[in-house]
Amino acid sequence: MRYGLSSSNRQDFADRTCFPAQSSVLDEEALLRRVVPEYDRPEPTSCTFFSRGDSDVYQVRTVGPTYYLKVYRPPNPTIPEAEAEARLVRSLAEHGASVVTAVPRKDGSFASRIDASEGPRAALLFEEAPAGVFEPDDARACYRLGSAVATLHAAGDRGEGKPEVAWGRAALLPFAQRLAYEEDYAELCRILERMEARLEVYPDAAAEHDVGWCHCDLVLSNIRCREDGAIVFFDFGNAQYVSRAQEFARVHRTLSAGTDASLRETRWAGFLEGYAQIRPVHESFADADRLRAVGTIQRIGWIGSVMATCPLRMGTETFNRDWVRTQLQGIRESVAQLEDTRPETPAAGAG
Repeated sequence: MRYGLSSSNRQDFADRTCFPAQSSVLDEEALLRRVVPEYDRPEPTSCTFFSRGDSDVYQVRTVGPTYYLKVYRPPNPTIPEAEAEARLVRSLAEHGASVVTAVPRKDGSFASRIDASEGPRAALLFEEAPAGVFEPDDARACYRLGSAVATLHAAGDRGEGKPEVAWGRAALLPFAQRLAYEEDYAELCRILERMEARLEVYPDAAAEHDVGWCHCDLVLSNIRCREDGAIVFFDFGNAQYVSRAQEFARVHRTLSAGTDASLRETRWAGFLEGYAQIRPVHESFADADRLRAVGTIQRIGWIGSVMATCPLRMGTETFNRDWVRTQLQGIRESVAQLEDTRPETPAAGAG
């Protein structure tokens, strides 16, 4: 495998044969000269490493706006999957959702292929997100969030096409086995089984109602505000075509974090009211206990998804057995909140 590498004085390039790596950090100057020019945007002036997480992000400054180059880690997503993400976000914007969109390449596509030392890596260039941070301080702010999420879902309903069947979060749990303490992994499996059984006793299966495109990662860091207060969503790398209960559960966890019961209820009531002004809210999606159970399953699956990419993150991020144990403690606390509100299983022979 051969790839471009900038010289020490960053003036010219040389090709060299490289040893395969599990995870690499791509050279900024090489990206500026070889990848960024493929996109339809103003003349670039710099490309600077910005952050490292599920993907590597580079800030691209131009003679005009600022952009962000998102370079994914192999093996997922593939080039076609990254292309599909960009086209989904474009479709959502075209149908009225307030989102940060991808920038097209000069050939009309969105995803670039970068042949790195660990294999092909997909890259997308995005517009800059607004600087304003969303703060769910009161019911009014949460009302705005509810309206924005409903508008996002409505835009997804108006788009075309459905994705291939993807792994659910729970299916990712086995990836945690190699790194977690044996007893912690066993407990995660037991909790997952309990939460899935809990959902089965509710009268309506949430998956049968309101299935469509969801962001699936609506944490505060993925929500911004424009100067006029309008809410904007970005980072659709986890977007899936699933039951909207998944989205409600994630938002419920976001609005519940670090607050007392009274404020949680105020925030959630504001969100539901705002959402209902745009789209109907199925009663099963408004049930806080049900959403906690769904959210617990999501958190367990998230641990698995982190572990699935762990070989590519070793040495750069602090994921280890004790990290899993810390996450498990948070899951135990969520389960404890549900212990006193367990729905009764219907009696045998009940109609």
